[in-house]
Order: sequence, then structure tokens, then C-alpha cells
Amino acid sequence: MEQARSYRNIYASVGVHPHHVNIKWQLSKLKEALKALAVNNKVVAIGECGLDYFLYTRTQYKDYKVNREFKNKQKELFKLQLELAVELNYP
Repeated sequence: MEQARSYRNIYASVGVHPHHVNIKWQLSKLKEALKALAVNNKVVAIGECGLDYFLYTRTQYKDYKVNREFKNKQKELFKLQLELAVELNYP
């Protein structure tokens, strides 16, 4: 968003990469936060959406547990972002 606001020809998408989902997040609050960002006229899409069950063993995420709870939270996040995209008519 910072880059998009600073330059006339740069636009943004807003979203949470699935691997960054936090199991403790309250998704309703996250949806409100994403929506607040998404209504900016420089935002053109919701993303990055999807599922990511890869174990990033050589990164700061090496201690993540890709278990059922983590996968379910990713699915909830994916659904939330898809719903927001539909609601705001964004790709």
C-alpha cells in the first residue's frame, strides 16, 4: 500500500499469504482490517490467496507445524479472502 500510494502507476492487492496465518487470529477482525485496506482506490485485487502446506525448513518458519489445525485455519483464511473479493468485486 505504501508503494501504491507513493507512485501514480503502481497498484496493490491486499491479503494474507496462507503460510502467514496465525492460529490465534480472530478472522472476523482480520476481515475488517483487510476490507479497510481494500476500499482504497489504489487496491485492485485481494491476494495472495490459497493454501500452502510446504515446510519451509530453511527459513524463519522452520518451526511451523503443518498440522490439521494449521491447515484448517488456512482454509478459513482462504474462504474469508474469497468472500471479501466477491463482496468487493475484486479478482
